[in-house]
Amino acid sequence: MKLADYFNQVDNDPIGARKIVNGTDKPKLIAGYYRNLLDALEASRVPADLPDVKPEAAKADDMPAERSGTAVTTVGGLFGGAGLSAVLGVNNPYAFGIAALLIVIGSVAAFMFLTGRWSVNRAAAR
Repeated sequence: MKLADYFNQVDNDPIGARKIVNGTDKPKLIAGYYRNLLDALEASRVPADLPDVKPEAAKADDMPAERSGTAVTTVGGLFGGAGLSAVLGVNNPYAFGIAALLIVIGSVAAFMFLTGRWSVNRAAAR
């Protein structure tokens, strides 16, 4: 027997083809793997429909750093965090650094949400 006896224009028999190599070792399980692979290959032929992905959304804004709101927020958050830590009387250098870092992260995150660069999208109920 050869593979062409089981897979051709008329036949599609993965269980019979399994006998060529391994006899009758788990034929239904292997046939299931075969059908899953065929389904995956067939599904890959259909292009995915991604309605909310727009090519213009991926373009860089090409803004100089001195005019970028993100850069201004980051630097402002750094100095603001350092100033706030000093006003609060944080004198441990590690605590000072962590407090400043948390303020910078918070200010950058707030800026990103408020300017619409980040958003929370929820999937539609099915």
